[in-house]
Amino acid sequence: MKSSIKIVCRILLCLFLFPPLFLSAQVALPIKPYSNTHKLPEEVPIYEIPSYNNDSLNRVHNHSDVEYFTSQTIGVVLPADIDMERFGRWDRLEDGRNIWRLRIISPNSEGFRITCDQFSLPEGAALFFYDSTGIRQYGAYTHFNNKPHGKFSTGVLPGKNLIIEYNFQGNRMEKPQFHINKISYIFRSDHIGAADQGCDIDVNCVPWANEWCNEIRAVVKILYRFDNGEEVLDNWGSGVLINNTNNNYTPYILTARHIAIGTYDIGGSLESVEHENWTIYYNFQTPTCQINTGNDRMRTIGVEVVTANSADAGNCPDLGLLKSTDSIPLGYNIFFAGWNRNKRNDWPSDDLVTIHHAQGDLKKISQGLAVGTTAAGKCYEVKYDLGLGIIENASSGAPSFDENHRIVAIQSSVGLTCEEDGASVSQGNIGKAHEPGIDFDWYTYLGGGNILDGIDPLAACQDEIEIFGSLYPGKDWQKKNAILAQAASSIIVSPNNKATLIQQTPSYMTVSNLSDYTFRAGSSVKFMTGFKIEYGNRLLAEIGSCEENSGCGINFEPIPEKTSAIPSNLQTPAELTFSNMEDSVFIYPNPSTEEISIRLPEKINFAQCSITSYLGNTFWQKTFYEPDANPIRINVSNYPPGVYRLRVDTGNETYFKKFIISK
Repeated sequence: MKSSIKIVCRILLCLFLFPPLFLSAQVALPIKPYSNTHKLPEEVPIYEIPSYNNDSLNRVHNHSDVEYFTSQTIGVVLPADIDMERFGRWDRLEDGRNIWRLRIISPNSEGFRITCDQFSLPEGAALFFYDSTGIRQYGAYTHFNNKPHGKFSTGVLPGKNLIIEYNFQGNRMEKPQFHINKISYIFRSDHIGAADQGCDIDVNCVPWANEWCNEIRAVVKILYRFDNGEEVLDNWGSGVLINNTNNNYTPYILTARHIAIGTYDIGGSLESVEHENWTIYYNFQTPTCQINTGNDRMRTIGVEVVTANSADAGNCPDLGLLKSTDSIPLGYNIFFAGWNRNKRNDWPSDDLVTIHHAQGDLKKISQGLAVGTTAAGKCYEVKYDLGLGIIENASSGAPSFDENHRIVAIQSSVGLTCEEDGASVSQGNIGKAHEPGIDFDWYTYLGGGNILDGIDPLAACQDEIEIFGSLYPGKDWQKKNAILAQAASSIIVSPNNKATLIQQTPSYMTVSNLSDYTFRAGSSVKFMTGFKIEYGNRLLAEIGSCEENSGCGINFEPIPEKTSAIPSNLQTPAELTFSNMEDSVFIYPNPSTEEISIRLPEKINFAQCSITSYLGNTFWQKTFYEPDANPIRINVSNYPPGVYRLRVDTGNETYFKKFIISK
């Protein structure tokens, strides 16, 4: 039997989800820097890095006459030597707390990327990066972001003027291990709108993309770093989270070999090119065609190279497998894509769908047609027409899916431009990965067999799920999503420190609304004290068996912006538990002010119930024979505030439940 409680208001729900398999991810905490709440000296010491001619750098590093591969280079990595002893300024607040700040500027820069070779923050410390307006803030990073290798890197921090702020709580000053050894000068504008808008299709712009909503969640953007022998460069690429036959959510990312090894040369070695500093972006996409911006906060830092095809294989199939060294928060609402390795000698008979980050831009979707193979079947030749989206530079590493939504190929070669209608690109055939001479170790990491379906870790019916923080709102940002979190045993929802993940400012996306969120578990769904959900969406807590989750529930139909008049946010001031109704007693709401509902165990013939205060005074008692009203509603508006105890005796079992009356 399935039982449920509906919170019948429309609310906006934001949570980060972390089951046991998703611990220790590098996620910033929703803490404000001291500079937001305290009056501080306006003068902040400046560290200026060189400025360059951005157009000249772009021409040098992003030309199209490379023999085979092209990257999308966005930044030049410069050496630095910055610590908190010799640079910046320290201030001490009236309550004894300490703050350090440093301003980094470069007049022509489009942004920065900070790399630390020493990074270890003590407990009670918080580190922030923000622009001079304070609108674009990254952090707080805390001791939870410390790693065994002692290194740290940011993603791209847009702007010409960056402030780094370090806060330490408490009167005792404990300085961190913090040393910046590299700063990237970003010479290409922010990674939004970089692609050619005339022939690219955003993933949320066309109704047919709705059919690929799960696969869209699997595609990631990669900020990777390579050394060309003369300088170190930061670059954009694409990749895809890929499932393995153990279905255990290992954070494998399939991409191109020339990205995995960090060089244009297909004959290069697998030696690390600062892989610990690479940044992976998840669900970086626009919510609608009309809004050209996305959320760049969903990211992890660091990868390791797991396997790649042999250098002797030549330019095809150009496959590389990475593994994120950070666990990926389930709140990013990711998906692990399935794969099809049957197409070993013949190209697919139907159209392919490629999902990618053209030039590092917001996520795009394209329809292509495989028209042949090259290199003894190791690569497909895939043709793209302008009306169905093209492939550009930085699409390298992106997956192409067959008609059954399984990966069959990985984008490899030089991308196209809007002047190349009907032109072809080369994509690596994953069906050839393990063959002699290619030696991509598919079986060891991804498993045997030729076909595997994708998996949604949020809805896959893990035994337990713990939820806290902020949830990326929806399968994507379309309105009226249907989001399912389910567990075989239990779901625990911990307090939210911040109402929404995405700030409602011109720089970021306003969270979508009017979506349905279902939390389903076999035994209990527990909302801890302080859990908060905002106006906009509906929430259903449900006790029952896991069900098959098909599709993403996206609806392109226009929906009224407001369909109810809930005046404020919903927040649980005390623990609220939805448990198995067949063998337990349930009280809600708890705490209460006017009325409580008592749900009795299923299939009972007798129940003797009473409510007493903790001083022993009886406020209500009643005996039920084959109760037909379940739940039982009791007016408690006249009860004094305090803690009360419900006793239910069924003859076979006696239940005790505590609840609170608040005024």
